Amino acid sequence: MASETDFDIRLGPFALTGTVSNENMRFMNYAVQARLISGSGEEVVFRDFIDSRGAYRFDGLEAGRYVVSLAWPRYGTTREITIAGASVENANLRPTPSDTREFGVLDAESGEPLPSASCRVEDGVWAGFRAYFDDEMGELPTTLKDDYLTCSSRGYQPVRIRWDGEPLAVKLVRDAP
Repeated sequence: MASETDFDIRLGPFALTGTVSNENMRFMNYAVQARLISGSGEEVVFRDFIDSRGAYRFDGLEAGRYVVSLAWPRYGTTREITIAGASVENANLRPTPSDTREFGVLDAESGEPLPSASCRVEDGVWAGFRAYFDDEMGELPTTLKDDYLTCSSRGYQPVRIRWDGEPLAVKLVRDAP
């Protein structure tokens, strides 16, 4: 059984271009994101990989206000750009490392750090980002403040929290035997 679905996609008339510069970064596999903040309804996030010169380009954008950032929460630099009646060039970023807070995942009964655990961001700009913890407290970037995280470890029940950006130790309860 086969079927065909035809549909039209309408892209906006504007582009947004710029570069990312930081002498301490290598650009391999980094992406920039532009998040539309003036729209209504579903959040719209555009992502593009940075080329070897650190350049990025978004085509097909509508007019509106966008927050442009490196698509990696460990860098906290953002820039707000308004696209009105023309494309925007030279929306350059100079990323700086995000502030961090102590964060760990512990056994609820013993209070000891779990040998391995992870927390995944469930929604918002950083949805899908996963932080891993091994044997001790780690740190999370404060760019994840106010995001919902689901923390888990093998043999434990996952827990969902909204992180307030303060130092935190999440306690997981063992699965029932």
